[in-house]
Amino acid sequence: MSAQLKISIEELDYKERVKKELNKLRVKVNMPGFRQGHVPVGLVQKMYGRSVLVEEINKILQESVGKFLEDEKIDLLGAPFPAQDSPEIDFENDTQFDFTLNVLLTPEVNLDFLKTFPAAYYKIKATDAVIDEQINALRQRFGTEEEVADAVKDHDFLFCSYQSQDNIDIKAPTTFIVEKALNAWTAAFIGHTVNDVVEVDIDKAFDGDIEKASKALNMAEEQKSQAKGVFTFTITKINRLKLAEINADFYTKAYPGREIKNEKDLRKIVAEDHSAMCAETVGVWFFNTHFEPIVKTVNLKYDDEMLRQFMEHQKQTQERQQEVETIEDYTVSDEEFEGTKKGTSWQLIQQKLMDTYGIKVEMDEVKQAAKEQISRYFGFDPKTADTQLGEYMENMVANIMKDEKQVRELYSRALDKKITQVLIENAQTTTKEVTWDEFLEIIDAKKEKSAAAPKKTGKAAAAKKETPADKKPATAKKSKKENTEPESLFE
Repeated sequence: MSAQLKISIEELDYKERVKKELNKLRVKVNMPGFRQGHVPVGLVQKMYGRSVLVEEINKILQESVGKFLEDEKIDLLGAPFPAQDSPEIDFENDTQFDFTLNVLLTPEVNLDFLKTFPAAYYKIKATDAVIDEQINALRQRFGTEEEVADAVKDHDFLFCSYQSQDNIDIKAPTTFIVEKALNAWTAAFIGHTVNDVVEVDIDKAFDGDIEKASKALNMAEEQKSQAKGVFTFTITKINRLKLAEINADFYTKAYPGREIKNEKDLRKIVAEDHSAMCAETVGVWFFNTHFEPIVKTVNLKYDDEMLRQFMEHQKQTQERQQEVETIEDYTVSDEEFEGTKKGTSWQLIQQKLMDTYGIKVEMDEVKQAAKEQISRYFGFDPKTADTQLGEYMENMVANIMKDEKQVRELYSRALDKKITQVLIENAQTTTKEVTWDEFLEIIDAKKEKSAAAPKKTGKAAAAKKETPADKKPATAKKSKKENTEPESLFE
């Protein structure tokens, strides 16, 4: 899918334009011995004639090509570029200039493939264990701390005073949470009561990491270097989290603005939110998994030789713009070539889907995607996070919208989500309801099957998409879709 354009520019086409531009320059030129605006035309011609000629020829060339493509309604991949056998242009002596330009024509995308394209999608259902876990997490979040007189238990909040056994001056009050799974050194306090003294070898507890130890003990800046050796801790107070009662007040705090009358309603909402959160990750998996099969099925045709020439021309043009020495013998590798073809094919397919199904992403949707990202990061329900975070949410969204990179990522994520939904609805999609753990087993099995298959190399392996990280969405603080698409001619 390529063609050549031959353009001939004669003296009559540019003579008056060059003369007009030289007269404009004559008015502005300052030259010793002449008043401004009175420099002889001949001198102006001698000084600037060639550069003005080249500039006007380029303008005429661009205008002519642009008008022809618009009149003929020709859709191109990338900009026209000089043919390799184009004659050398002599701007000093020639009066007629002939150009031969290569153009890559955009292949037609036919979406009929969707009628028979097989796709697999998984709807995640929440198990009772998942629902119980989420409700317990909410009860912890909205619970209250109360002082207790019994022995320390895991997850208690301790108030202590510490004393270094190596330096009598290193002593201060501190607080920390007993978390034997995350901070093994705190397990030594379990079973002790107020006024008990617990001895801890700081070097062993923190593997000699003084910075980590000083932070854990909330040590003053001037004492940080002394976070080593044996410390004694005297327990002065024990606080324990009391889980929030499951009642109307809890429903309002956990899900403000949502109607919950009883625990049955609560469990239903928790299950729905779990499925919705998992759907984000399943959607990314669906997109990444079906990307390459779709490109392969549509199988857009290109003039491979012309495409290679275009890529090489683009590379050399980029180097000239960066004022580095041009690599005259630069050639495109097979991997880069195949990756660009796949990336370009996907963007053409994506654009066709957008045009056919009226897909577009408004800026309000980008802002909403930013809010959802912030909500997940802080562990809030996206449907009520605005109310819970208030002005803080607005300020964070405003900051994100100032960052062009983040805006592009959010736009891309929102667009991919809409494209995914269109593919699910219009392909021959088989939907199966599974738990999150079952979904992970399914994609792990697919990975193992892929790993057991003969390895693809060179062209076949180029631009392979990645699958999302195997982590539970309900515990992830933020979700970020990695940009795994290969390059395209539209970049």
